[in-house]
Amino acid sequence: MRDPADLPFRRAPMAAASRSIVVPLAGDVHLAFDAERLRTHSVWAGESLNLYGPPYHGKSDRFICDFNGTKLWGNPPFYPWSVGGPPEKDATELPADAGFRAISTRGGTVTLSYDVAVGEGKSARAQETPFHWRLEAHDVVVRRFTVAPCKRALWLLAHAELGSVPDPPTPPAAALIERSGDVLLAVLREPRGCRWHMLEKEVSYLEEVITEKGTEEGNPKVPVTGRQARLYVTVPAHAREVTFDVISVACRDREEANSFATLLLDPTSEAAQSLAVPEPKIEGDATAATAFTADASTPTRLDGDEFYTVEHFPLPKEAGLLITGMDWLSNGDLAVCTWRGDVFIVQGAQG
Repeated sequence: MRDPADLPFRRAPMAAASRSIVVPLAGDVHLAFDAERLRTHSVWAGESLNLYGPPYHGKSDRFICDFNGTKLWGNPPFYPWSVGGPPEKDATELPADAGFRAISTRGGTVTLSYDVAVGEGKSARAQETPFHWRLEAHDVVVRRFTVAPCKRALWLLAHAELGSVPDPPTPPAAALIERSGDVLLAVLREPRGCRWHMLEKEVSYLEEVITEKGTEEGNPKVPVTGRQARLYVTVPAHAREVTFDVISVACRDREEANSFATLLLDPTSEAAQSLAVPEPKIEGDATAATAFTADASTPTRLDGDEFYTVEHFPLPKEAGLLITGMDWLSNGDLAVCTWRGDVFIVQGAQG
């Protein structure tokens, strides 16, 4: 089973992170955020997340969700923030003062809120809002970062991929990673003192793959080795809130990447002017409710509890009512919520 297209986000266990938050950016582009390490671990084009577990495929043999499609880019299993410079050692665990805090859907966009450790037992609140845009049939992912005032310089690992950084990098405010088969372009917009810092390093680490039996037998670990290109955003110390965009798009080659970078960095270009956060929706502006009609042919349970009087009434087949909570409304209707995350109003449930 898959979520409807209008679902703002989904919490789900995935192979890359057991505490994933999946945000549908467009009908066929999705972003998965790791709430344990505060990093975007996967961005893919294709169908939405495949949901598993008793409420979704009727079995208890698996819960780890996966996806069909093409992975556009991702990040290694490291905490991506550091203070004053790139970390000497990649952090696989969160610092004591860092942690995920909240998800907001105000204005119709999903914003992820978390605390970044800034040293000396202190933290700074960061907010990350992802959204999607299309440029000449390419999927462009924008992550808007807002960082609270901080007295120390921060470094954000925006991208890390096996590959190389072209020398010299062009044009300014853009960074490229030449991967096997394509080029990943990252553009820094509205930097306000923020800059790219690009480096290459030989890496050798193990990437854990979450499995169903991992809690008992231990999860398998896939080795990652080779030359890795890393793109850091350096955020200088700031007395006021700082906001910047990281715009990422997979390109065919370096020529196309440089062309797109020029368009995105030119404030007079149509591409740059049209690239904006989606317009907020009016608060309370919800889509119309879907009405279902009861179906008398719905199978009736044959068993009941001898200590209770059980009254059966027909249910619509489309509803799939796996009920987790119920309450009566003042007009006698029955409100029910389901394991899948729906809320239904049953009209005429009494009498």
